[in-house]
Amino acid sequence: MALNLTETWLPDSILRFVVILCSNVWGMMFAIGTALIALKICDGQEARVSDLFVEPGVLWAYIVAAVLSGLFVALGIVLLVVPGVIFYLKLLFYPYFIVENYGGAINSMQSSWNLTVDMKWELFKFAFQLVLINLLGALCLGVGLLWTVPLSWLATAHVYRQLAPKAQSPATAV
Repeated sequence: MALNLTETWLPDSILRFVVILCSNVWGMMFAIGTALIALKICDGQEARVSDLFVEPGVLWAYIVAAVLSGLFVALGIVLLVVPGVIFYLKLLFYPYFIVENYGGAINSMQSSWNLTVDMKWELFKFAFQLVLINLLGALCLGVGLLWTVPLSWLATAHVYRQLAPKAQSPATAV
């Protein structure tokens, strides 16, 4: 009795892959949209639901930057945990550069890298505080996350707004 994997396994795998791919693209669209909304709220502007749906070029730049930064962070974690954390902190603000400047993936990552020069410890403390706040939200049967996750988005946008004036252009990246 032979097992034919192409008839039973393959169609299900392709469907699963398509669903996961669509889910990831939808999640990335939501992530870049929330970055835009958080910036608008920090600037005192009115945020709309339509802000969640960004232009395809912005979404594409975000997808490329998310994949590249994910690879950098993963590589850093594989080498040692500390480089992965540093890469994460250095690339923390690329979504804001993408939505604010409609910059490409590489330029936005370079701008984030430049923005965070000499800020590793401050950003580490900030990120650690966000982790603690979200853990507290999760401990409240997960319901607290409905408050702590948006707070984290706003806090990160606020820190970006505080640091952005010192950002250098990507051309001056070292």
